[in-house]
Parts: sequence; C-alpha cells; structure tokens
Amino acid sequence: MKKVLSGILILLLLAVSSVFKPVDFTPLEELAYVQQTLERLAAFEPPAHQDTVRGNWAEMSLLPPFPVAMAGYGDREGAPFEGIRDSLSVRAVVFHTHQEKYAWLSADLLIIPPLVYQELEKKLDEIGWNMQQVYLTATHTHGGPGGWQPGAIGKLFAGDFLPEMVDFLAKQFVEAIQAAEVNPETMYMADTTLHVPEGLVNRLVGEEGTIEPRLDLVYLKKASGAKALWYTYAAHATTLGPEEMRLHGDYPALTADALKQEADLISYAAGAVGSMGPAAPQVDSYANEQELSRVLAERIKQAVEALHPKPLLELWVHRFPLALGEPQWRVSHKIALRSWLFRRLFGEIEATLSVMRIGKDLWIGYPADISGELSVEWADAGRPVYTGFNGSYAGYFTHDRHYSLDSYETRMMNWFGPHKGAYMQQLAQTAYRRFGDTRP
Repeated sequence: MKKVLSGILILLLLAVSSVFKPVDFTPLEELAYVQQTLERLAAFEPPAHQDTVRGNWAEMSLLPPFPVAMAGYGDREGAPFEGIRDSLSVRAVVFHTHQEKYAWLSADLLIIPPLVYQELEKKLDEIGWNMQQVYLTATHTHGGPGGWQPGAIGKLFAGDFLPEMVDFLAKQFVEAIQAAEVNPETMYMADTTLHVPEGLVNRLVGEEGTIEPRLDLVYLKKASGAKALWYTYAAHATTLGPEEMRLHGDYPALTADALKQEADLISYAAGAVGSMGPAAPQVDSYANEQELSRVLAERIKQAVEALHPKPLLELWVHRFPLALGEPQWRVSHKIALRSWLFRRLFGEIEATLSVMRIGKDLWIGYPADISGELSVEWADAGRPVYTGFNGSYAGYFTHDRHYSLDSYETRMMNWFGPHKGAYMQQLAQTAYRRFGDTRP
C-alpha cells in the first residue's frame, strides 16, 4: 500500500509540474532577450531627413454586413449586436515621401485582431505594400463587432469565430489604404498636447495611483484646405457597459460627431489606456459619455484655433520584433501555467513594437493595453506618444509596482511575467533617444 500511495503521489506531482511552473523573477538587466531587443531598436537607421510630404486620407465602414457577436465584454456571452448607434469605420492617412509611402490607420475595434493583421499582411503584399509601412491603432471601443478570434478565449471576448469577419475587416483596411493612396497633396501639420484630467480616473488603484491626463492632437491640412484631426487620450472607451447591444464607438464616436464642423476627418487612437478608466460622476452611463465627449470636443476646438500647420517634412514608420520571453500567466503570485498550456489557450503571440516619426513627434505603438501610469512618468517636453493595439496583442503592461495585486489587469491580463512595465519604458526611452527630435 505504501508503494502504491508513493506511486500515486509521484504521478500527481508529475501531473502538477507538467501544468504549473514557478514565476521567473530574473532581474530585467539579466534577461538576454531584453538586451537583444533594445540593441535591435538602437541599431535601426531611419530614413534621412526628407522634403515636403504629400498625402491624402480616406474612411471605410466597418459595419458588418452579417450578424456577428459584439466584442469587449464577456457578460454579453457572445450575443449578436441588436442595431447600430454609430457608424464604425477605419480611417487611413497615406503619406508619400520621396523614398517611400506609409499608412496610418485607426479602426473602431476593440483591438486590431492578430488574424486580421495576418490577413492584412497577405492582402497588402498583393498590392505592393508591406506591414513595415503601416502604423496600426484601434479605438478600443467595447461596442464594436467581434467574431474575429477563434478558441475559448476568443469566444469570451469576441463571441463565436467567423472567418468571414476576418476577411471583411482586412478587406476594408486595404480599401481604405487604396482610397487614400491616390491624389496626394502637399501635407501641412501642427500638433499640441492638452491636459484633460477631469475625463478619467485610475481604475486599478484609484487615488493611490497616478493618471495620464494628456491628450495628444495632430492637425493635418492638405494644400486644398481639407483638414484632419487625429488625437489620443488615455480613458478606456468603456463609458457604456455590456447592456448596450447596439454597435457603437463609445465616447470617441460622440466626440467625432461634435467635431465634424472642424475637420473633414476625425480620428481617435487609444492612448495609454491601461489602468485608466473614464470618469463616471453620474449614475447614468450615457450622461457620462455625453459629458466626456463634450469636454474633449471643446478642448480640441479651442486648441485647433491656435494651431498653424506648417509643411510636414519628415515621416517614416517601422515595426520591430518584440521579444517578451516565455508566457507566465499566473494562478497565484509565484505560480504560473506552463507555456504549452498558455499557447493552447491563446495561440502563439508574435509581438511587435511600432514606431512612427511624424514631423517632430515620435509615436510608439504597443501590442497591448499599455498603462497610463507608465506614459505619465515622462515630462511634457520631449516625450513619445503612446498608443496600443498595433496588430498583435500581449495583454496588459502595467506599472511594476502593482505586479503583486490580484486584479483583472495585473493577474488575469498580465501574461508575460514581472518587469514588463520597466521593459516597456526602456523601449520607449531607447526609441526616443534614437529617433526623437533632438534638433534645436
């Protein structure tokens, strides 16, 4: 009997060890993949200073022509949308330099789904483009269409998988790029940074944490006089909850409606939305949405009046492989699932980091919900603009001081272990030192 029990115990231990592993707390500076990624970033040679950039823009609908689940809230349990409140779309600006052409896209989606990214890569190759030329962002609306991710985790956040949804979204992205590629005009640009702290809260730790109050605004103008406004802000697009079953863009859609007299194209890209939630001073979520959009629109209108676009002289985009190490999806502070089981649930994550130089601004696109507690640590003068959802998705990158918290962002959605907040900051610092504006 003793031998039998010992054998059972050994089998149980083997079974447990095949499923779980200890979390790797190796210091960041000792991780070889971190140093290799930083060196790869520092070694890249961007295009030389350029002449006047020409460009154009276009917009294509993302309203699905068939029933599909909504994405964003598991509480919806994969239910299909029940009507349309906002006209969801993908916006594209295509820039032509004397060396290359580049596209800047933002879509009214929860994320840029990885399968859509892969299909887009194929379709772009057919028309003479590649993903190194494209800077992708999403609004992170929790009221957009789903159906774009297979598997149990995909079903939780985006409902039943529909392959035709992947093809539809990629096709609309390509058509937006193609429409914006023709008839380019000399492009002018101005930019500014606003502070709008009243619009958001730290949803992770409340007043014990920091908030990212900045709104980054780019004002583009063509030689013909047509105007485009592109902005980022850190409040999650979650003023409306899962009970709203109409397709909608949340507060960015209402903000765009309020600004439609100011420009021909209004585009929002989710900024450092990790840990940042929209302010909710009222019980009525629709009233909160209206108030936030009103404040943002008024501040943007005031800012535009003081901006005077000048010729855009520099534009380039590049995408870097982003090594994250082995997955470490935790079940407790120090115990995580084995990598094979994580990949069985989530698939293989091929993360990338996007960098865009536009004028004197540097934009950095992360494959995640990047925390506003990280971006706010930069001073206003001389800092990159953070955006998320660049075509791959690796969960949340939160501030390292919160790693031990047992919360949605820091446990369920933290997939790659400790030190990732500091790692993301090192990437941004390296990129800014290498590619940011250092001219007087």
